[in-house]
Amino acid sequence: VRLPVFFVLLPAVFREVFRKLKGAVDTPFNDGGEDGKVGSGGGGDGNVGTTIVVSILAGILTLSYVVTGGLKVLMMFLRTVTRTKSVETAFENAADEMLTNEEKIKSVSNPSKLNGA
Repeated sequence: VRLPVFFVLLPAVFREVFRKLKGAVDTPFNDGGEDGKVGSGGGGDGNVGTTIVVSILAGILTLSYVVTGGLKVLMMFLRTVTRTKSVETAFENAADEMLTNEEKIKSVSNPSKLNGA
């Protein structure tokens, strides 16, 4: 039931990570200026090689969010099973951990929560 929401969040996270990385590559010494935005992230003004490298890096970072979140859920499940010997409680705690990870991913994909805005 939670899978579709997760797959809706991934593209948003990837776009935000790509935008920030592209902005950092395009204007590496821009500290945000007056409006607080870090780079434009708009396409067409960089070369294709840079865009490909930034896309690969954004994919790696997004994948690391997913893998880290998955490992946290698995560790929560195993910790609860060994502590309580109840698989049902372990699944409940793992689901709670998954919701926590989903909220963290939402905060990454929401630029207004980043940069202290």
